[in-house]
Amino acid sequence: MSRGTGSRAWSRRGVPLPFALILLVGTVAGCTASGSQPAAQSTATTVPPELAKFCGEAIDLVQVLQDGPDIGSEATPEAVATGLQEFQARFEPPLVAVEGDMPDLVRQDVGTLGRQARFAVAMTTEAPLETPEYESALDRTRINVAEQCGLTEVRVAATEFTYDGMPTEVPARPIVLTLIALGAEPHDINVFRIDEDDRRPFKELITLPEAQWGLVLTSVDSRPNADPGDTDTRIVKLTPGRYGIACLIPQGSTSAQDGTGPSHASLGETAEFTVR
Repeated sequence: MSRGTGSRAWSRRGVPLPFALILLVGTVAGCTASGSQPAAQSTATTVPPELAKFCGEAIDLVQVLQDGPDIGSEATPEAVATGLQEFQARFEPPLVAVEGDMPDLVRQDVGTLGRQARFAVAMTTEAPLETPEYESALDRTRINVAEQCGLTEVRVAATEFTYDGMPTEVPARPIVLTLIALGAEPHDINVFRIDEDDRRPFKELITLPEAQWGLVLTSVDSRPNADPGDTDTRIVKLTPGRYGIACLIPQGSTSAQDGTGPSHASLGETAEFTVR
């Protein structure tokens, strides 16, 4: 699983379109009459003291597992082994902490995730991370962690070439970010923190050459990406500041290969928001 910005090598955990349409009802209902998006309505609840430690550790674990190892599609066996070892260095601390302090609700799925992740490292292959068993366990764990820890969900629908549903303000805490791909092409959500000294609009910054926007935009891991008719959900940690989201997939892309056109972002698929 490559974690490179804009790469099409990401795995997708999709949800069929009928469910996406149900989710979209809530997204569209949040739009104002002018088409702008209001601040995210926090559904966060007070986390019981006995879950506070678990929530911090579990959110870190889900983030590491959903990002996966940083391995390119043409990596050598040595590079694969190194990438998996680096992956283990990131997932072991929160995994061990969660294993020692977790509610029964997530115990079986955390067991599956830990077993498969460690097996991948031992066997130097990503295959155990790509099984339906692993992906289902990760999906259920993410849902249960979000519910138990009272995380706010932000649902964003993507079409050619626009986002609908991204609020103008988001709380400064982990959120659940769901992408609903309603267009004919695949879509993703790349989250960037904007340098506090740069006042240019995000939609202008993201269309600059990467060598230039890389000086003022910092990529945030955990990028939702989905094929047409699918959804993808990630837990994302945000700190106070100014942010933007952009789809960096080239126009004309399919599920199997990149297109040759400009990025969706350059065609208008961006949004800007503030984290407070």
